Amino acid sequence: MSLSLADSSDVGGGRARKAALSQWERDLNILEQSLHAYMDSSSRLIKQCPLNHYDPLNADAIDSEESTSIPQAFDHVSKRLPALALLEEQVRMSRVVLTNRRNRMTRISYVSRLPVELLQEIFRIVVAEYVHPIGDEIPSYTPLVPQLKKKRDMALTFTWVCQLWRDVALNTPDLWSRICFQDEPPFHVSKRWITRSQEQPLHISISPRWSFTNPLFNTNSFITAAMGTLTPYIRQWGCLDMTADHVSILHQAWLCMVPKDAHDFPYLSKFRSLRLSVNYPSESLSNAVPFAAEGFFKAVARNLTTICLRGVTLPWEADLMKGLVHLSLLFPNVTASTARLCPTTTDLSRIIQTSMYLQSLELGYFEIRYPPIPGPVNEGRRRTESSYQRVELGFLTTLRLRKLDSASLGFITHLISAPALESLLIEDYGPHTSQDLQTSYEETILSFVDRYSHSPDSKLTSLYWISKAKSLSSTRCLLKEVLGRLPRVTSLGLQNMLEIPPDLIRALALAPVALGESSDSIWHTPFLTSLSTLRLIMCNITMGEVVEILDGRQQAAADDRYRHRPPSLISLLHWRFNLDTVSLTSEDKDTLRAKVDNLQLEVAHVVRESNGTEVQL
Repeated sequence: MSLSLADSSDVGGGRARKAALSQWERDLNILEQSLHAYMDSSSRLIKQCPLNHYDPLNADAIDSEESTSIPQAFDHVSKRLPALALLEEQVRMSRVVLTNRRNRMTRISYVSRLPVELLQEIFRIVVAEYVHPIGDEIPSYTPLVPQLKKKRDMALTFTWVCQLWRDVALNTPDLWSRICFQDEPPFHVSKRWITRSQEQPLHISISPRWSFTNPLFNTNSFITAAMGTLTPYIRQWGCLDMTADHVSILHQAWLCMVPKDAHDFPYLSKFRSLRLSVNYPSESLSNAVPFAAEGFFKAVARNLTTICLRGVTLPWEADLMKGLVHLSLLFPNVTASTARLCPTTTDLSRIIQTSMYLQSLELGYFEIRYPPIPGPVNEGRRRTESSYQRVELGFLTTLRLRKLDSASLGFITHLISAPALESLLIEDYGPHTSQDLQTSYEETILSFVDRYSHSPDSKLTSLYWISKAKSLSSTRCLLKEVLGRLPRVTSLGLQNMLEIPPDLIRALALAPVALGESSDSIWHTPFLTSLSTLRLIMCNITMGEVVEILDGRQQAAADDRYRHRPPSLISLLHWRFNLDTVSLTSEDKDTLRAKVDNLQLEVAHVVRESNGTEVQL
């Protein structure tokens, strides 16, 4: 291969630059070593020239030619100081020239030549995707603190690249509007971020730390101090997320926000989202807003579009729910004494009927309470369900039903109609106390799914299934039945599956039924041919089984059985696995990357706490 004259000159120039850079690094190392030696010798000279405070000029006067007096030593030093100053100035000028040349090369790079507005938009997209990757549909209620902390870290990263990026990032208020109070009172860092956010809506998350460097701080004082910091910026609030151990702490936080004049409620035009979570529900205090602050809450919450509650309730009003787009009501850790936290059928009906613009709805971890009705319990419940008219939510696209018992699930599925439903999450309740309740529970789910499987206009294409029960190998498999009724599913998520039967693996791989093997037509329905997104979250599945699924679908694409309708390949694989049970080598990861377009691997370490709960790290 021959090089042109221009190419050869570029190569020669590149070699010369490399040689010059190498020589410069060697000389810099020599200079650094010489400076260290110079500092050592200066230190020794100073030690050998002690000053007499009474007569410094005549101290230690020595006339010997072999020795030097202190005045003679400093007279010699003074003669060399101009040369030293000249060297320092030359080094400084060299540093300035190199810095300017580096900055100029940075400015002429392709990225730095982008318009500032486009660079700002890139920063916004990167920060958004860093927390919520494209296609990540795993729904769960978790405090926003870890996510907002990632946003903070990513925003700071932009300021460390170069001066241009720092200037652009500091003048992009969107990057600094996530306030998560990772520092301690008086919150100097958080205040700096609020100042940089200018007039942008603030996304606030307050989740007290478990440990403080100052022993005077505790969870209560932390939240009180945070609310005191935020109150002057209350008109900037866009999203408020608070997590506390007890609801009394939330009460104190709300009281900190109430203005002194009870009628001077600020109008929060930017306030859109409210997320409240209590780790330990209280029997005596269930409402997240104290009575003294209800008027303030109703005044500032009229523009809410998102409400997420975990372990607490709100003073529900019709005006409060008219504009809701996202609603989540979860009540974990509820005992018999705190069961009154759970909404009644009347509460749910009023909420659903008022929130006609809901796009996502999440209900779970509670047993619905029926108003007292004379007569037998079962008969009363049937009369209660039939007395509520079904509500059509025309904008609802995402529905999440988490660990609802048979009665609660039956009432909710009877109450809701969602013709535009696209995504369905079901967290299995687990085995019921009796076979009748278990059968009723399964029939309720199947009848609800049937509404969309038989409709030609059905848009339900995403199913997410969460279960820890080892019941998949039983004759009546609820997951089998549900999948068999959803022919157009393109996205399937499985979470916490302690056992995935081999026939499900073969079905996902579109493997033909072996000769002599019992054929189960449910697993070989056409829905499998449309599957393009697969999520495996903390499931008991091996690397070999995942590869079997991916290879099987690639082989099926060339099979004559699907010549009229070629099956889709898995383009997005999201696999979160337990590090204690699954270990992937670099070769395994390369193998998976070669088989899917979008691979998301997450490693989790499960730790069992003293109370028996499992925490993913």
